[in-house]
Amino acid sequence: MIRGYKAYRKGLITEFGERHEVGHIYSTLDGFYLKKAYSICPRLEDTLRFCDGLNEEIDIAIVEGFGFIHEDYDDYYETFSIFVSNIRVSKVLTREEILDYASRLSELQLCKFVAGYRLTENEINFFKTKGEKVRELLDFLRLRNQGTYVKRLNARRTKNS
Repeated sequence: MIRGYKAYRKGLITEFGERHEVGHIYSTLDGFYLKKAYSICPRLEDTLRFCDGLNEEIDIAIVEGFGFIHEDYDDYYETFSIFVSNIRVSKVLTREEILDYASRLSELQLCKFVAGYRLTENEINFFKTKGEKVRELLDFLRLRNQGTYVKRLNARRTKNS
């Protein structure tokens, strides 16, 4: 059994359109055959790759996966995912729990989080204090202030000239 996190569409709706409930076990097995697999991640920020947390409300849950288990590291997204045939939802995290988790991430992990999770203006201002890369990413993604990157690019070009 593997514990991890899973992002759902609001209402605990999976990527397959199934509605899950806390405490229930769900399976993708049809007899001996695997129809599909549920994705779970050891790190909460990696779950955001599997949903559109910027444009729709999502739930993030602590889950347990078992049965067929396949681990996968995606070099392009730099995410570690686990695909399982059976899943049980242990707990749906509150927004406060999600933000508390995120506040303890490294700067690069936090960049993954803020790139995939809708934040309020106060939350944006709080996370801007967590590092230059996070601040620039928030300016670019949230505030559409591309000038941050343009200024940096121009500074590099001037320096290299």
